[in-house]
Amino acid sequence: MPGSRVFVTMHTCWHYMPAWRHRMVRTQVQLPEEQIAILRRMAAEEGVSVSELVRRGVARLLESRLKPTREELWKRARSIIGKYDSGKTDIAQRHDDYLAEAYGD
Repeated sequence: MPGSRVFVTMHTCWHYMPAWRHRMVRTQVQLPEEQIAILRRMAAEEGVSVSELVRRGVARLLESRLKPTREELWKRARSIIGKYDSGKTDIAQRHDDYLAEAYGD
């Protein structure tokens, strides 16, 4: 029916997420009929719930927005310079040899 609203509800439960556990919070999301139809089809094809697809989409959005900036990555990289000592004095010349040794090549 045009103009009707579709509600998607997430259930309250414990759900394992990589590297942490979260208590799920029930929420409602209003989606256009076309989107919920596509999500239902995708969920059926993948054998997961629509809620799981929504959680995955939210996780991807948050990951993309919470990525460290290039400046932050450089700052982190610079912060470890000189912190570690291998005891070797020829790393600049033999770095490929040492990497091959370390990775078994």
